[in-house]
Amino acid sequence: MQLVHVILIALSVAVIPHNSRLTLSSRAFVHWTQAAPQGGQSEPQVIDGSKNPELFPEWYIWEMLFERLPPTAPAEQEKINHYSRLGLTNSEIQTLVREVRAFGRSKEILSQQLRTTRAALTASKKSESDIRDATQEVNLQYRYRILDARNRIYEELSPASIEKLRKFAYQLVAGTTVYLRGRAVEFFFIPR
Repeated sequence: MQLVHVILIALSVAVIPHNSRLTLSSRAFVHWTQAAPQGGQSEPQVIDGSKNPELFPEWYIWEMLFERLPPTAPAEQEKINHYSRLGLTNSEIQTLVREVRAFGRSKEILSQQLRTTRAALTASKKSESDIRDATQEVNLQYRYRILDARNRIYEELSPASIEKLRKFAYQLVAGTTVYLRGRAVEFFFIPR
């Protein structure tokens, strides 16, 4: 049975494939499992990337891609090899590096916004529902920043390079399984 890493994010559940590096923000914790989560809750919805990679939302696919790519200019041989395997031109590599760096800043902003939002609402004794709604809004802003980065990449890369990048991204999700339950199912697919 394949061992997967499950990361619970607010009310949503995202999974990091067992063969990628694990990156955590302050809003997440890791739970190791060999099967679908159990308990008195309803059956989870399972998205198996090896069977249905097309079911993953675009924001999630691009988030995985940005997390996997090196955030610095490919000056070192290892990084040159990593980007050159994608078959991109030097100009396209620079575009991608710029967006990967921006993604890193966006993750830092997300982490800070989640902390401050949660702290402010907790201090003002807001309900868990209000806190959830506010943190989901912060997460949605982050997801839209990912999709904006994707759009900028689409504008600057050739169609052939975009296809190579998407193929690489789908290889990443092929090793990913996501278990979702309750409200997390709907939230995971936003924005559509």
